[in-house]
Amino acid sequence: MVYWLVRVCVAASRYQSALGHAANYLRDHPSDWSLRFVVATIHEVLGDVDRAQSELERIVAAEPAMPLPHYRLAMLYRSREGDQERATLHLEEYLRLTPDGVHAAEVRSALSDAVGVSRGPRVVPYSRTVALGEKAIP
Repeated sequence: MVYWLVRVCVAASRYQSALGHAANYLRDHPSDWSLRFVVATIHEVLGDVDRAQSELERIVAAEPAMPLPHYRLAMLYRSREGDQERATLHLEEYLRLTPDGVHAAEVRSALSDAVGVSRGPRVVPYSRTVALGEKAIP
């Protein structure tokens, strides 16, 4: 019943009402991780990234085998300057849990970008030693 209420509220852009119905239900059913994931998503849509992050971290701690919360948490971490390492850990966990998941290609791309960023500037070695006074030819 609560899922139906939340869905109707979200469809009508009544996000606060959806959160209210979900909160009432979650008081009695705190381990309904699927509904908690919906709540995290609504908080993110409303711009309350800290609450969304808190809900997602709670889900991941309780149900580490759920791949989608790892993905969403990684995306939140990626949007913040100092959380790139945490984002990478959750991206890797998403792929470990569901290597062919819906977001697998995006996650692989994000991980390859993260590796490129973490290495810093790349130095291309010059294969020929230049003697003093000699001009190097590119």
